[in-house]
Amino acid sequence: MVLIWIGAACLTLAWWKLSGPADAGPLWGVFALLLAAVFMLWQWRRSPEGQLIWDAQAWVWRSRAYPHGTDLDWPQIVLDLQYMIVVRMRNRDGAGWVFWLEARRDRAAWLDLRRALYAAPPAAQSDADPAALAS
Repeated sequence: MVLIWIGAACLTLAWWKLSGPADAGPLWGVFALLLAAVFMLWQWRRSPEGQLIWDAQAWVWRSRAYPHGTDLDWPQIVLDLQYMIVVRMRNRDGAGWVFWLEARRDRAAWLDLRRALYAAPPAAQSDADPAALAS
């Protein structure tokens, strides 16, 4: 989101430079950028903090709102930047989150986390044809 905002800021700056002195359009662009920055900061401050756990069978989210954990559906990878991954997940009640996972948080477990994210869900693995797996 920050990179998109920076791109929009560069475009607005170019618009400002190329427009005439009486053109009010770039001012509206600056206003929209400031509004977007406030909204992004507000969303970031509201983002959930907790622990995402994989127990080889299911994904679980623990936080202040879910101290005993809530089971999550299989993750949908939105963006993979090798050392940062954005995934979207939902719990059984339908509440959804977007998680920004970073290698720097736990470098020792990063490759294991990546393998778990890209692995097929357990139900899909058990439904697979054993003969197809052998070939």
